[in-house]
Amino acid sequence: MIEVHASYADLSLRMEGHAGAQRNAQDHDLVCCAASILFQTLVRSCGLAHGVRVIGDAASGKASIRIDSDKVGNAAAIHRFQMCLDGLEMLEKSYPQNLRVTYS
Repeated sequence: MIEVHASYADLSLRMEGHAGAQRNAQDHDLVCCAASILFQTLVRSCGLAHGVRVIGDAASGKASIRIDSDKVGNAAAIHRFQMCLDGLEMLEKSYPQNLRVTYS
């Protein structure tokens, strides 16, 4: 189970665990792949936005970030954060036994 903890108060996102979902023919866990790609896309898109900075780290089974922004980048940071969480919530709805999203 991947546990996703998100906070709008400080625009932080933490993911821990492994999905344990059925694997495809190439032996990839597709739920884990999808969650990882959403996380990586958030990091990359924030890194490309003017006035937005990403602080965090990632390792196998564990990743966390906090998004820091100035006045110019604040709307972009919030928009990107929400898009990532929308994707994670859709993944949770399809695979509730493999991923859970909580907010603080």
